[in-house]
Amino acid sequence: MANVPLKSAGNELKVFLHVTNQCNLRCVHCCVDSRQKLGNELGAAEIGRFVDELARMGATRINFTGGEPLMREDIFELIEYAAGKGMEVRLETNGSLLTKEKIARLKSAGLDLLTVSLDGSRRGTHDSFRGRAGLFDTVVREIRNAMAAGLDTTVSFCVSKHNIGEAMGMPELLAGVGVRKMSYLFFTPIGRGAINAALTIGNDKWLDFRRRIEIKRQQMKDRISIRYALSILTPDEASGRLGKEMEWCTLVEPNTPTIAPNGDVYPCVLLMGNKQSCLGNIRDESFSKIWNPSRIAAIREGGDRNERCLGCRHAPKCAPGCIALAASSAEGIDQRCDGKNVPVCPCTLHPQKW
Repeated sequence: MANVPLKSAGNELKVFLHVTNQCNLRCVHCCVDSRQKLGNELGAAEIGRFVDELARMGATRINFTGGEPLMREDIFELIEYAAGKGMEVRLETNGSLLTKEKIARLKSAGLDLLTVSLDGSRRGTHDSFRGRAGLFDTVVREIRNAMAAGLDTTVSFCVSKHNIGEAMGMPELLAGVGVRKMSYLFFTPIGRGAINAALTIGNDKWLDFRRRIEIKRQQMKDRISIRYALSILTPDEASGRLGKEMEWCTLVEPNTPTIAPNGDVYPCVLLMGNKQSCLGNIRDESFSKIWNPSRIAAIREGGDRNERCLGCRHAPKCAPGCIALAASSAEGIDQRCDGKNVPVCPCTLHPQKW
């Protein structure tokens, strides 16, 4: 990707802060393989100072995620503090720990958007994917409670071979409980997902799924807004409008830093834990010094290393596909690259705005 100009690294920062590695579930797709709380996780005062710096830098949004962020007892205070700095505040949760009381506290703290995961339209599908019996009923109940409380709520559905057969029915299910926004995510074999890589959907099947979901999106636009990962572009799409609008890689326009529970900074969530991609630690130096084009460019340029990319007309933007997926491959190339279709960022959603 060395030939793609790196855009400003300081505009409209949308930060993903992993406030803990601790999680009460063992989801098969977890890209960070969350388990136990780390011994060196950031404390509330450290997070407060980080939020102060983000505010000075003009950050527009902070996403509290994990692990499971609701396992931190001070999460409500952290949300309130960030909201007080004028940023849009979001929280991503598996939904298992939500209650009416916690939903009320989240809203009172100033949370702007609650994102809840629901990975099946049936109990058995979701519960087996997330590793907890009875979870489906809990999540659906608390989504209803969040909607009733007036808390803006969206639902994420991670599409894999395990649940793709139920994906098309999700918009009706969610619209039925009052949800107005949902997203389809692409299963990436990173973290715990690498152990379950067989669940990854192949290119042709994903392209077919995308076509069907786009039809569904148009059909249901008055009831629910649908976004989905593009992940793969056909050659015509790559050369046309989608190729121009799509973020081929978030490292090209770096505005979504990921902060690990211990303060390590990464340019993308899929690179979290890859020490070669760590830009620095907010305990050791200021975030404004860490988040600069030269450090990010060094990671991007390290991806130009596979002979299969030579001669491909999309290589200047793409090669070697997603850097995180390439780094996790023994061949050093994104396995979605099939010589026909073009892999793009598996995390970026389309349309890019609700």
